[in-house]
Amino acid sequence: MIGQTVSHFKILERLGGGGMGVVYLAEDLELDRTVALKFLPTHLTTDEEANQRFVQEAKAASALNHPNVCTIHEIGRTDEGQQFIAMAHYPGQTLKAHIADGDLSLNRTVEIVSQVAHGLARAHSQGVVHRDIKPANIIITDDGRAVILDFGLAKLAGAADLTKTGSTLGTVPYMSPEQARGEHLDQRTDIWSLGVIFYEMLAGRRPFIGEYDQAVVYSILNEDPPSATSINPEVPESIEQVVVRALQKDPEQRYGDIGEMANELGSFSDPDATVVREAVARYKTHGGSRLLKPRVLIPTILVVALVAAGAVWFANRQSKVRWAREEAIPQLRSALETEWRDFTDAYEIALAAEEIIPGDPELAEIFRAISLRMSIHTTPPGAHVSVKRYQSPDADWQSLGVTPLDSIRMPIGIFRWQITKEGYDSVHAVASSWDIQPGGDALLSPFLLERTLDASGTKPAGMVRVPGAQTPTGRVDDFFIDRTEVTNRQFK
Repeated sequence: MIGQTVSHFKILERLGGGGMGVVYLAEDLELDRTVALKFLPTHLTTDEEANQRFVQEAKAASALNHPNVCTIHEIGRTDEGQQFIAMAHYPGQTLKAHIADGDLSLNRTVEIVSQVAHGLARAHSQGVVHRDIKPANIIITDDGRAVILDFGLAKLAGAADLTKTGSTLGTVPYMSPEQARGEHLDQRTDIWSLGVIFYEMLAGRRPFIGEYDQAVVYSILNEDPPSATSINPEVPESIEQVVVRALQKDPEQRYGDIGEMANELGSFSDPDATVVREAVARYKTHGGSRLLKPRVLIPTILVVALVAAGAVWFANRQSKVRWAREEAIPQLRSALETEWRDFTDAYEIALAAEEIIPGDPELAEIFRAISLRMSIHTTPPGAHVSVKRYQSPDADWQSLGVTPLDSIRMPIGIFRWQITKEGYDSVHAVASSWDIQPGGDALLSPFLLERTLDASGTKPAGMVRVPGAQTPTGRVDDFFIDRTEVTNRQFK
């Protein structure tokens, strides 16, 4: 496929491939950027139920907009009917490769796990559960950022090293007990999987091992792994406890919210803790069970430094929580009293606080007051939607995903919208995220942004389409108007 053009993407080179399909580096000819195109295998794209699950979850992931979650630009099909997903391209290496190289210090390990936890926290807040968190699905970019890949694909996993028992889907060594039993899954399955990854990074081996998949599943369901500290004595007890809690077989005994796990880890990777960068010796598995001895032993002075760094971490964490509760929330309360139908600034503050105190009931109440869940539909569907604040016309467009977009959380405010689809004229509009409830009262309701796209070359020359609307005197359908159709005097 090298050199071919699919939709508005020119394929440049192959990046890799596996059971879930082949990934290519491509050039977006419309927006002049490089993207990654993943083509799904035909046996998945022709399965209608699997196809619907993929589209639904990919749409959800496309609206997450988080630095630790892969950005999905659009979903499309080739002329031959093969489905593909266009996503941001992140130069770097997978976490799997870094673990194999044994080049991760304790500080870097905690930093990566914390970043992944923050990305999952954003996903979970939008009702999206990944279900296939593993080192191969996490890229570490060249600038050091951890990015979660393959949101929306996990439900479709069904090849290579993926189990196919009943409706159970996921990669065996990173499965939670409830996932291995084929039970209903919620966000706590991702917490378990991240706990497995954390253990592997600290101990140099997976917590549950076996010669074949069934043996690994048995271990997950019935055995407790040796502590990471017993394998690598340099792992601090506080970190060990985070791993132990994440790997509780009973989901009720794990972290109820991955944001809580992120809070316990976040400040450990602050610049003040860099004194422990080389605290962990490299461990590697041999023959699936035996371990090589550590190549480097941590000096006693670094153990002391680690304790000091732990104190810094705790103080920093408490400082962030105090900011969220004692500064951010009062500031947000004040905004509710003074602002009117524009909470875009308050929303940014609330997002920052949510990263620190996710699940806080007072913050959740504020979010209900400053945001709405709006929907965006186009005729035809499959259009890419981007948005920016009305007050910031020179800002970069932020991608929201591909229509239809339903129940996406947006701050109450006025925005500039851009809607594009190959073969159709682009739409640029200004619209709020809210509407006045029927009856004329002052209560706001989520806005349904609907636009009809005109095929290129079909719109009357010099005219623009004005979208229809329901008015107090009746329904007004879409109509076309040009710049000189009516004068101000005639309009009055």
